[in-house]
Parts: sequence; structure tokens; C-alpha cells
Amino acid sequence: MVEAILATDSFDGLGFKGGLPWEHIPEDMAWFRQNTIGKTMVMGSATFASIGGKLPGRRCVVLTSKINPKADACYGSVEEVLKNEAGPLIVIGGAKTYRAFKDFISRIYFTRIAGIYHADIRFSIEEFGEDWTEVSGQSFSKGSFHIYER
Repeated sequence: MVEAILATDSFDGLGFKGGLPWEHIPEDMAWFRQNTIGKTMVMGSATFASIGGKLPGRRCVVLTSKINPKADACYGSVEEVLKNEAGPLIVIGGAKTYRAFKDFISRIYFTRIAGIYHADIRFSIEEFGEDWTEVSGQSFSKGSFHIYER
């Protein structure tokens, strides 16, 4: 099973200058931890750099053409990741990595951060396609959490 987790603002802002467009939001960080712990996180090299390295309780796999000795593994293609990683896999970003895996993803953990922030990277959840059903949704102080499945 391949999943994805992402957060965007009300105008699909995903990133800004190599980080998140908004200040640290404890509820969203807790949601991220809850839904990635015990899984293999798949990400691009910029996302790996932005999180500062490996996170406890999760395997960190980087989709890149370059070797990164700080990652648990690096692969040059989606096919290599799917062939070599047993999973469960969860794609955590960035936009290029979401797009590369979109046809393999069967569950999305999505946070909508209320408001519009300064962003230089945008990604719309609609880019995953139209065949999704929302199976869970709840509001929190800075936005809402949603789970979609196909």
C-alpha cells in the first residue's frame, strides 16, 4: 500500500523557501507523526533536507539521482522504490514526488491549513485525480484534517 500525507493552505500553498509556508502548528505535527510512525517515508531530496534528516520510528527513503548517506536508502525511480521497499510506504513530499507516485497512492492524509500564506511551491489535491472518497474529516484550531481513499 502506498499512502501520501500533505498539508496545503487555502490556495494550495505547499512550500516556501525549502520549508513550510506557515509557522509550526503542533496539531499538524502530531497528525504527521501519528500517520507516519512505523512506515517508510518516501520523499524528494529537498523535502529530506527540510526535515533535517531521519525521523525516529520511520524509515527515510529519498527519490533522487544522487546518493545521500544520511538517508536509509536512495532510489532513482518510483519503480525502484516499489521493487525494493516492502512498505507500508507513505509519500511525504515534495510536489514532484507526489506527482511521480500519484497513480500508486491509495490513501491520502490531507491537512488544509486555513488562510493564504506566502508560497513558492503549490500542489492541489486534485492533482491526485478524481476517484477519491473522503472517509474522515475533522476540524482543528488552524484548519482541518481529511483522509481520502480510492
